[in-house]
Amino acid sequence: DESDFPGPRTMRAAANWVEHHAPHHERFLLFVDEFDPHEPFDTPLPWAGRYDPDWQGERIVWPPYSTRTVERGLLSEREARHVRANYGAKLSMIDHWLGKVLDAIDASDLWRDTAVIVCTDHGHFLGEKDIFGKPRVIQYEPLGHTPLMIAWPGREKGATDALTTSVDLHATLADLFGIEPAQGAPGTHGRSLVPLLEGRATSVREWALGGVWGQWVQVNDGRRKY
Repeated sequence: DESDFPGPRTMRAAANWVEHHAPHHERFLLFVDEFDPHEPFDTPLPWAGRYDPDWQGERIVWPPYSTRTVERGLLSEREARHVRANYGAKLSMIDHWLGKVLDAIDASDLWRDTAVIVCTDHGHFLGEKDIFGKPRVIQYEPLGHTPLMIAWPGREKGATDALTTSVDLHATLADLFGIEPAQGAPGTHGRSLVPLLEGRATSVREWALGGVWGQWVQVNDGRRKY
């Protein structure tokens, strides 16, 4: 059943905690580590086949980790479209269940004093430059330009082109809870996004460092990548 899949189970547990436990805490930090959408791109009905109803063969739920994928015949053009459709189905299923968490936040009126952060660790190639998965290639935009959405109490909706990186979330949470990271502790080079979120700054960093699989290291200043 759909509710037995790990993604829906995780989101249901998170929504349950928000509904039944959050109201009893003056302050709380809820971290939800949701694995999907991730391969295998398997979904139950009504999601299965939603974006590729004409597919006749066995569903392809494990895309290869490869370059020159269609060129070398590892996937045909038709199979590549099918893989993307299955990814879309899983994405839609998880989006639906994330809505349950947002509904619980609505019901408890937590938006007025609670920051909500939605982010991810990396993207996934689904045929861009004929690449699939996360092979050892340069960190192009589909893999390295990850989404970040933050609801901040008292802040109107909008967008910013300020450069951020994932380690900034650690610094932001430490700032929010009034915690000073240990001096000299490894990995504490994040910059708090609180000034940006409160409208007191238009940027928090001049460059960001990224890498994947220990192969490529990338420096980005928001305009150029090296």
